[in-house]
Amino acid sequence: MAGAGNTFYDFVIPFTEGQVVYWAVAASNGSTLSTWASDHFTIYSGTTPGAPVLSWPVGNAILFTEDPQLNWWVNGSTSGIAGYEVVYSYSDVFANGATTTAYSTTTSLNVTGLVEGATYYWKVRAHLGGLSYGAFSAVESFTINPGAFAPVTPIVGGPHNVTVATTSPIISWGLPAALAAGLKFDLEVAENVNFTNSSLFENLTATNQPLQGLSPNKSYFWRVRTKNSDGAYSYYSGMGKFSVMDGATDIKDMAIVPAEFGLDQNFPNPFNPSTTIRFALPTDVNVKLDVYNTLGEKIAEIVNGPMSAGSYSFAFDASSLPSGIYFYRIEAGSNVAIRKMILLK
Repeated sequence: MAGAGNTFYDFVIPFTEGQVVYWAVAASNGSTLSTWASDHFTIYSGTTPGAPVLSWPVGNAILFTEDPQLNWWVNGSTSGIAGYEVVYSYSDVFANGATTTAYSTTTSLNVTGLVEGATYYWKVRAHLGGLSYGAFSAVESFTINPGAFAPVTPIVGGPHNVTVATTSPIISWGLPAALAAGLKFDLEVAENVNFTNSSLFENLTATNQPLQGLSPNKSYFWRVRTKNSDGAYSYYSGMGKFSVMDGATDIKDMAIVPAEFGLDQNFPNPFNPSTTIRFALPTDVNVKLDVYNTLGEKIAEIVNGPMSAGSYSFAFDASSLPSGIYFYRIEAGSNVAIRKMILLK
């Protein structure tokens, strides 16, 4: 629609209930256009129904049942809501063949026969009657009884949803359960989401794998699965994705010193029995890195001494500790940081 003379516009198109409308606007001087700005909105009549909010299971919770109940609530009015469409899948992109769609007239759904060791993703939207639906909720995830099924599904670590400054990144992942004896990994890397013409790294024994020879200014996609000594495979993990920045080189040719101090969230988290803690030091400094329980008692000392500027990662093994919440605290010169981690056995 050209020629709007104000900073508003009255729509005359007859939209339908629940329709999502995307719109964009640009300024014009009669010959050239500015950069476009865009947004979207959803059409509701009368009292606006609220959007579903997933309440449980969320946050990649570990469930020790194959028949969980999915629960959500509505953030606002339930007027006009006839029911709810629930979609759950062991594919993080809800691929065909891996996805189930169900219907509920209440804010819960009993699901049966899920696969032990698999990670599931789920979302909900309100049914407004007929063919009209509200927008989907945010996606949440959970894992079914990971310790009961040897080829447990891995969880994506990194790099994921980032741009890396090297053509030789290290791919890493985690497990929501202890690493079983004889368990191995297959890592698949491709330049497309369909994983056609992919590179496959088989029979890996570590939860990380260096890559080499990637191309600058290009996007990459990856996923990983486990297999046991009998040759049984898990489902693939969710899809990791990252881009290599233009002008990136092999990391061996780069002397990278962090620009600022930082303490990363441990990965995996929750964990059992080990996890990795990473931090960055912009200058040479004396470092103390300790682990505490919820009573404030120090239960482990990981680092205590001078360290050079750089990025570091340390493994923390909690095999001798009970399940619960723990805190790791770092002192690096005048910098102090604390993060929480959860041990689930």
